Amino acid sequence: MARSDKPEDVLQGFMLIRKLLTVDSNPPIQGVVDSGIVEVLAMRHATEELQAEAIWALSAIASGGESHSRYICSLGGLVHLWIGLLACRSSSQQCKEHIIWAFGNIAGEAQELADSLLAQGGLKALLDLILSCSCEHDLDLVRAASWAVCKLCRFMTQPASERISEAVPVLVQLLGHADPEVLYDSIWAFAFICRGPPEGAQLVLDAGVVPTIVKMLKNCHAKLRVPIVQIL
Repeated sequence: MARSDKPEDVLQGFMLIRKLLTVDSNPPIQGVVDSGIVEVLAMRHATEELQAEAIWALSAIASGGESHSRYICSLGGLVHLWIGLLACRSSSQQCKEHIIWAFGNIAGEAQELADSLLAQGGLKALLDLILSCSCEHDLDLVRAASWAVCKLCRFMTQPASERISEAVPVLVQLLGHADPEVLYDSIWAFAFICRGPPEGAQLVLDAGVVPTIVKMLKNCHAKLRVPIVQIL
């Protein structure tokens, strides 16, 4: 059905694939990859519903481990397509959330994959999305994007320091966010940046956030203390 000429049949096929990939136990990720259907899923689709189902399925494949993340990242033009959809006002929140989860899953698997996303503009796309969110309805997007930014900062290296420096002003803003999940991921992002080469620690010092983080340590939730101590 997913290769049909009829959009309604393609949608049913995509939904079936997505449901197979999102079962709780042992989803048949490799079986779907071996079927050759992934290249069809990775195309730009004519309707928002088709695009959302395709992205959801691809995001599920990316969550299957390093080899599957590498496979998704290697699909020609897919990351650039997703970056464009993140920037597009008409893209649904569901599409954007699944793209963000895919970016986070890919970035968290290996330094090489995080570097690839950085080089292709993945971090900038996430930062722009965070800055564009301005209402309560956008909270899920901000939560997901701050988590993905944190994953991209995890493998802080000297070559990546210039690109990751773009994240610092946005992370500073997120330190004042009311949502505890956003705050948690923002502090961990700073901790990962500090863990890297000296340029990372200097970025944090230059941002002037240390006094703010010291104040947080006095009365913060216990789970925030580990990243805060790593920063200090």
